[in-house]
Parts: sequence; structure tokens; C-alpha cells
Amino acid sequence: MGAFERIARGSTQFGKKDSGCDLAELTKADTAKCRISHCQFRPKQLSNARLPRLTAHAETAMGRARSMVREINKFLGALFACLLMVVVFHLVSGYIFTTPTPVMAGYVLPADGAAPVAAAKAEPEVPLSQLLASASADKGKSIAKQCASCHTFDKGGKNGVGPNLWGIIGRKAASHEGFAYSDAVKSKSDNWTYDDVAHMMEAPAKYMKGTKMTFAGLKSAKDRADVLAYLRTLSDNPAPLPAAK
Repeated sequence: MGAFERIARGSTQFGKKDSGCDLAELTKADTAKCRISHCQFRPKQLSNARLPRLTAHAETAMGRARSMVREINKFLGALFACLLMVVVFHLVSGYIFTTPTPVMAGYVLPADGAAPVAAAKAEPEVPLSQLLASASADKGKSIAKQCASCHTFDKGGKNGVGPNLWGIIGRKAASHEGFAYSDAVKSKSDNWTYDDVAHMMEAPAKYMKGTKMTFAGLKSAKDRADVLAYLRTLSDNPAPLPAAK
């Protein structure tokens, strides 16, 4: 009895199909018969069973690799976008907030061991009489607009925060009807002169302590002279200009 017949008979006796053939007992002729009867070797069975699982693992690994590549691409894209925004912001801010380079330094520091530079001499103060001689009433009218929030300039005009200024040059101090003067102004017993009004325009609180006038002051002597020239025109009988010195 051949090996193939013994194996087939043994399978029939136990009432079940043999799960495979023993390669050690099969001759070449028996192997051909086994193939014809659709008997499968255990090595082939094991290979066919493991192939789907290997394919599934490979597909899972490939899917994970693709997902990782997508995430890396997203990260690199976001990083590149941030860097691009920083560069654009730097260029735009540099264009908008560019500080021009000064033509020359504001001051020169003396070199080590060098004698300090002497301070520049202040320009000599020009007398008010000389400034009034060349003053412009038209310019003074334009400058005096900043006083219009407290004073009126027309003849018979109403008082505001300050008294009406018609005829102020040469008018007796604290004499305009209907205005409540401060004690500081009331203490002045003489008339308003060009010098008095000029000092009041320059620094009222310093010139007359206790005054209600809160004006910050005109720092330019030329501007004060122009305003005085305009105030001089606000009179039926303008006060004479002081003699030039």
C-alpha cells in the first residue's frame, strides 16, 4: 500500500479530512496524486493564511506614514507662514516708523582734556519801543484770536471770562463797568501802559500774583508787540507810542 493510500485511508477511518500531507511519506507519484485530489500542503496553507494579515499590517503602516507626512507638512506650512508674516511686519513697520538721521548732532561733546565750549551768549533784548515801531497790527489781530475765548474787542462789547478790551491801552485799571476784577488788579491804581499789557500777555500770574487771568502767555516779544499794535487801534483816541530808545 502506497503512502498516499495510507493517508487517505486514515482520514476516512477517523471520519474527517486530513488537514495536510506529510512530505516525508510522499513520493513524487504520491505528490501528483495529492495535487489531483486537492490536498494542500501545510506550508502552503500557512503561507496563504498569513498573507492577508501581512497585507493588512502593511496597509495600516502605510496609512500611518501618510498621516504623519501630512501632519509634518501642515507644521512646516504654518511655520513658514509665521516667518513670512514676521518679515512682512518688520519691513512695513520699518518703512512707517523710519527715523530720519539728523544732518548734524544737536550738540558736540568736548574731547577728553579739551576745554569746555563756552555757552552761546543770549541775544540782547530788544526794547519794546523798538518792537512797537515795526509792529504789525494785522498780524497782531490774527494772534489775538487766541484771546477771543475770554475777551471781546468791539466797542461796547460784553464782558466774558475777562473784561472787554476796547480802549485797554491808557484805560484806568479795574475800571470797566460790570466786570468783577480780582483784588490784584484792583490794587493797581494807575492806567494800563504798553509795558503793563505786554507783561500781562507774557506771564500774567507772574506779573500780577492773584490775578484771575489763567492765560499761559505769549513767549515771543515780537508777537506781543504785534498784539499791542492791534490793541492800540481799538480806541477812538489811540495812545501815543513810546519813544524809541
